Amino acid sequence: MPEIAIGRFAHEGNSFSPIPTPIDCFKHDEWQIGDGVPKFYRGTKTEIGGALKWLEKHPEWKPTFLRCAGAPSSGVLAPGVFDTILADITTGLSKKKWDAVFLSLHGSLNAAEYAHADFELLKRVRAIIGPDTPLAVSFDLHANVSQAEADIPDVLVGYKCHPHVDMEETATKALDIMLRKIKGEVRPVAVIVRA
Repeated sequence: MPEIAIGRFAHEGNSFSPIPTPIDCFKHDEWQIGDGVPKFYRGTKTEIGGALKWLEKHPEWKPTFLRCAGAPSSGVLAPGVFDTILADITTGLSKKKWDAVFLSLHGSLNAAEYAHADFELLKRVRAIIGPDTPLAVSFDLHANVSQAEADIPDVLVGYKCHPHVDMEETATKALDIMLRKIKGEVRPVAVIVRA
């Protein structure tokens, strides 16, 4: 049975806000791990809710739910918050060899220590799972994605709608493309074009 690790670290950094975002903002909004993840997200129109629906259609996949954390748009993450949350994700990833990994991100994560923290996150995740493990990522419509960042995951899909009524569909699309890549049906390539 193939195994997939699923995690979430979503925060839209607002560099205009002078107030740093503490970890309590995540713990108040979205702060789940393990069995708490399906209980919290099932039936929601979110990316993790979409991943849960996808898993129902693909019972051959065994999921492990890593840290899922999210907070409202606010100031730069306070010192230590990024590393604390990411450590929960990377610790889980380092426990075994995965057949696939899915991460729900925002794409505008901004930490005190890292100006473009999503890039740092993806680099660390790829270093742990290796170059051959399929990595699918979903992003918010407001993501700031560089080519260097786009080169790390195998699949990256962003919302198309504002308000974000397509979060569930975004996760489903990312996971479907990932599965087609695993089956050898597609070879995804990402190119960032500035219009």
